[in-house]
Amino acid sequence: MLPPRGEDICYATSNRQAAVKAIAHGCDAMLVIGAPNSSNSVRLVEVAQREGTPAMLIQRASELDWDFLAGVGTLGITAGASAPELLVRELVTRLAERFEVSEREVETTRETIAFKLPRGLEAAAWHGGLYAGLGRGARNVPRAVRPGCAGLRQGDRRGGAEQQLPRRDHRGPVHPDAVRGMDVDRRPALFLAMLDHLAAAGNPVPRALPDRDGLAIQQLAGRSACLIEFLTGVSVSHPTPAQARAAGAAMGQLHAGLADFAPTRANPLGADTWRPLLERCGAGIDTIAPGLFARIEAALARVLAQWPRDLPVAAIHTDLFPDNVLMLGDHVTGVIDFYFACTDIRAYDLAVMHSAWAFDATGERYDPAIGAALIAGYESRFALSEAERAALPILAQGACLRFLLTRAWDWVNTPADALVTREDPLAYWRRLEAYLKDDLFA
Repeated sequence: MLPPRGEDICYATSNRQAAVKAIAHGCDAMLVIGAPNSSNSVRLVEVAQREGTPAMLIQRASELDWDFLAGVGTLGITAGASAPELLVRELVTRLAERFEVSEREVETTRETIAFKLPRGLEAAAWHGGLYAGLGRGARNVPRAVRPGCAGLRQGDRRGGAEQQLPRRDHRGPVHPDAVRGMDVDRRPALFLAMLDHLAAAGNPVPRALPDRDGLAIQQLAGRSACLIEFLTGVSVSHPTPAQARAAGAAMGQLHAGLADFAPTRANPLGADTWRPLLERCGAGIDTIAPGLFARIEAALARVLAQWPRDLPVAAIHTDLFPDNVLMLGDHVTGVIDFYFACTDIRAYDLAVMHSAWAFDATGERYDPAIGAALIAGYESRFALSEAERAALPILAQGACLRFLLTRAWDWVNTPADALVTREDPLAYWRRLEAYLKDDLFA
């Protein structure tokens, strides 16, 4: 086995160090995106500091220390050689939530070296010429973030405390009923058909790339696989009302595009599965909080007794958390992760989104401006009927029970030493209590 030439390995690091030197003198401070155990990222911090510019290493935007930016007018941003451009965009979006930001990209060299794929993957490159440009034209170089003559100005954008990025609750040992009886071989084809249908209607979703024979789903190492389009944008950790309105409009556009989508798939985590899931969790739920099983059981009985059975049913996303919406500024650039897409009550999709976007990560604080913006944005693209609007409170309570129960299952059944992060089920119990106490859609 022959390793790459040494100059091929370190060229990206050298380029970044040169770029940091080029912009450091014009910046009041610098942020380097990279892992603390990445020697090249640590080196970039040292290079900036040697040039007399304060510098800090962060792994992603959620680690940003606002105090570090006190008095900063021009901020330089760079990233380690292995850090994706997406993390740079995420950081710029985070800065724009608190400051008025303008950007200037500084390019000191253009990277053109391409690294060959391993033989097995190269053989699986079905789309003609698709891999030819991988690694070329990389532009993950420092950029100066300039706010103009007034500097980084505090605006009316929502600041607030740090919030944990929402995670997808289907990660980890999702309960067996979630997949039992599903036609697994048919499911990828249905999802890809849905994405093609939505893309044809103008929705910003990633389409699969077919081979020369028009086939999108291939076999790679004995498993189904496909190549999909790359979408630009980042997920926002704590959205502004403008971003929430744009996301709500994206869901409305999604529903409009799916109104004539014929294929169906039963919801594997629909209302009929919640009681069996609670019973499977059993008394172990009380290890999360004393008496939680009985409280969930009572809430579940109330919700199922009022669950609407006559509302419009259609293909829906069912998991449109903030991390499944890509944005640049206040504009939605992508809707992703259709793994749980299915056929169910259409307004339930909006209720799921409301419960995910309008609360903080702990479920303790509800932001009425975000909630109202989501609904307004949705109705700007797809109108709610009076019956759907009236059902939103009970649908939202059901959404809370769905995520509470799947989180509880994961919490009870995930070993303590597993390499996954268990999500707090009580964050959705708190949301449920908020929906039970007040009509948050009034």
